[in-house]
Amino acid sequence: MAYGRYIEQLRKLAGIVAIAAVLLSACAEPAHRGIGVINTDPAEGKETKTFKGQYAVSKLIAVGINEYRHADRLRYAVNDARGIAELFGAVGFETIEVYDQDATRDHVMNLLQSEFLNAGENDRIIFFFAGHGIDLMDSDGANKGYLVPVNGSLKSPDSLIPLDWMQVDLIANKAAGAKHILYILDACSSGIIATRSLIQVDDSLKSYVSELLKRRARQVITAGTANQQVLDGGYRGHSIFTGLILKGLGDNLADMNKDYHVTATELGIYLSQEVFIQSSGAQKPDFAKLMGTEGGEVVLKFPSEAEQTILNQRDDTLQADSGSLLLRVTPKKFEASIFRMDDSLVVTRTGHDGILSVTNLPSGDYKILVRTNDGEHASVKILLGLYEHVEREVSLPKKLHRIRIPTTI
Repeated sequence: MAYGRYIEQLRKLAGIVAIAAVLLSACAEPAHRGIGVINTDPAEGKETKTFKGQYAVSKLIAVGINEYRHADRLRYAVNDARGIAELFGAVGFETIEVYDQDATRDHVMNLLQSEFLNAGENDRIIFFFAGHGIDLMDSDGANKGYLVPVNGSLKSPDSLIPLDWMQVDLIANKAAGAKHILYILDACSSGIIATRSLIQVDDSLKSYVSELLKRRARQVITAGTANQQVLDGGYRGHSIFTGLILKGLGDNLADMNKDYHVTATELGIYLSQEVFIQSSGAQKPDFAKLMGTEGGEVVLKFPSEAEQTILNQRDDTLQADSGSLLLRVTPKKFEASIFRMDDSLVVTRTGHDGILSVTNLPSGDYKILVRTNDGEHASVKILLGLYEHVEREVSLPKKLHRIRIPTTI
């Protein structure tokens, strides 16, 4: 069976939704990072500990390509990769940098496979790519996203780096040792495979970050969304996307909830807003969780000692003796069980017309299991803190229907 058809079946099995990320319909000018759709037949002064946190090993793989052999030259991709490597290297990351003629298909793919599969269970790996991306439309009319290595040829899909391979083969299974993996793609590309975790960790949780660190995370941030041009340059010697990554992390502007931590999702939110503004609406980054995610989040920044002291003082000011919870759930017929963090049951209640209200719960962190009895929807577990009145919306995904996956391709 053809590899592409096998991947499509694997997507169905995982209950995922293919979303187009950074799709570019026409991007031939060197000022943009993409080559279009082709029809074919199959920081300075930061404390090291604020970024290293509780990971055993933190590693950055940075690839930047200006001097393409078979595609338009770029001006800022190498500088972007160097800027990212400098930022993370200065705060304790091990960095592997690959530029221009060294960034061949075989070298990049072998490097990723080696680093991901040999990583330890408490490691964090970030892969940053600045260069061209391309979509190849197969005979079925489906777009397949690729990153273009320095020796990539548009006439030969086998010379490109497929996003299917990066997302499915490389990190979706447990063979990838690192607990937390993040792709940051400053390129034109599509075919990002998004998934929803059935465990949701809410930032109201006192043990928020420690819970994120316990759980596997596979995430991606891309430089744009469908049918957008991803600009090469435009921000202080960098692309707008990379320049704002450096600013958001270096100046702590990506800390959206002001808890002195920055997660991959927070960085994605920050970039989607700021790049949109800086590009006058021409470009809006996207971010997603990928196959293999189990409720975790890549944490990019941790508090300094001074910031941790402020957080501890905030915790000491939490005086409420009780909290309350209001859930709005789809589908409307459901029940919710509330557990303490040690898994002891507090109460089980049935929702009415999509709404459930629970009051007078002792202040603390809780696990909320939301489920139905219709046999059609999967349950969702939410970890959140009830130190005041909390309202949350929950949408239960449809249950997976297993299909037969062939043993040979």
